[in-house]
Amino acid sequence: MGEYNALASGEIFRHHNPNYPSTTTTNSSLLASFFFGAFFSLFAAEPNDLSKLDLHGQYVGEAIQMVKDHLKKCRREGVQRTLIITGRGAHSAGGVAKIKPEVEGLLANMGVRYGREGEGAFVVEFGREKGGIVGWILRGIFG
Repeated sequence: MGEYNALASGEIFRHHNPNYPSTTTTNSSLLASFFFGAFFSLFAAEPNDLSKLDLHGQYVGEAIQMVKDHLKKCRREGVQRTLIITGRGAHSAGGVAKIKPEVEGLLANMGVRYGREGEGAFVVEFGREKGGIVGWILRGIFG
């Protein structure tokens, strides 16, 4: 049953985040990213939109892990600002949000700079990363 939940979660995620970078990696893409790192990412054909993460349709545990992974990717790619859409809880039992307060708690505990965007989203802003172009290349190679 857990396997089916994971499959459903992935399909729902792809539906709400069609331009999100692929989470699947092949041996050739692992090899290429190891050797070419950030340079290779300039020519990657897959979508690479980290400007938003939509968590609609996810369970709380899945959503929290997705936010952690998303923030890691944003830092690695040097994203300055991202929108995390939790929804306001209208489809939750009793109309009480479950994901939103958990995500806000996570953001507060992680110490990231964030603010509310409407009733069902958070804007996260990252400071300018140190290291310039060298830092960008090293983040591409080593994550």
